[in-house]
Amino acid sequence: MNKFKQALQVSLLLIITASMTQAYDQTQEANPNMSQTEQEALVIQALNSAVGQDILQKQKEQMPKMVKVMKTLNNCLTNADTKRDALKCNANSIALAKKMGLDKEFYDEEKEVDISWSKNEKKEALAEMAIVLKVMETSLPCIEKAETMSDMIKCAPTPAAD
Repeated sequence: MNKFKQALQVSLLLIITASMTQAYDQTQEANPNMSQTEQEALVIQALNSAVGQDILQKQKEQMPKMVKVMKTLNNCLTNADTKRDALKCNANSIALAKKMGLDKEFYDEEKEVDISWSKNEKKEALAEMAIVLKVMETSLPCIEKAETMSDMIKCAPTPAAD
């Protein structure tokens, strides 16, 4: 599975992973000597607590913005015929993500993008992005209706096997 495809497949899961990581870090700081079972139980409890609700609300605000950034990137890449064009699309999408207030965890401006942007790579990237956009757009109503982090976790698709 190429790096671009991997990045696209986990775009929706980033929201949930970030939330779970934050909850896990908080539980680990509270008691670093907890067993794995105790940590998992505390993470679930934290996700459904007031802290989890705050995270949920933040993620519910960020998801529609992520969809907009992905659509903009997709539209730009559709017209990108060279590697330089594709890299400019990437830079523009990062700028848009910043402007829209997306958390830094949703983009990595320091990560070097390694692509050749051949016709075949462009075709594959656009096809993969179309799938990710469909998944994100399909999951969005579920996320918007989620009342708890447990509800939101249920909205996440299982990543496709390669």
